[in-house]
Amino acid sequence: MAIANFQTVIFVDADSRMTDYLNENINWTPGMVVYCDQDRNLAKSLKDYYPARDYEFFQKLSEKMGVKRNLDTVRFPMQSLYVISRENGKEQQFIENWNLISKYLAVHRCATTSDGYTMALALASVGWEPKMMDEFHSLNRVIKHIGNREGQVGRFNILEKIEFRLSYYYRLLIIYLKALKSFGFFFG
Repeated sequence: MAIANFQTVIFVDADSRMTDYLNENINWTPGMVVYCDQDRNLAKSLKDYYPARDYEFFQKLSEKMGVKRNLDTVRFPMQSLYVISRENGKEQQFIENWNLISKYLAVHRCATTSDGYTMALALASVGWEPKMMDEFHSLNRVIKHIGNREGQVGRFNILEKIEFRLSYYYRLLIIYLKALKSFGFFFG
């Protein structure tokens, strides 16, 4: 993990690029710096975009993760650009919890696919609130969203489609097998 080697890491979405240099002397605040829509929280986002079943899974999962807050008080981060800075090991716990939450949702076949949902719950599980800094706007200005270029997505031959499906089910099987080691957490 990059955060193990650096004080601060910047995540830029795969379909975006940095187009200019960024001042290296920014003193990022510990925790996560990310844009959050002030009117959007985890509960509202789940209820607006996903089946009620997913909301119920998130409620159950928040209890399992020791989150003492109601989901309507958990802010929803935008997952395409964020900064994580070390804070006494909370950054490692955040990443571990994020991974665990993602696997739990995969095992239970939740429709929720956006990292913003799992990030929000992982942030709450370590007691972090997403923060905003003026410097984040400077970072955002040097990021260009490229998106899916025409012809790159959706033009797979039959073998590529089969390979994609097999790869997906193989990864899901591995998650199920690992989940059996923590049966009480995943299935209790």
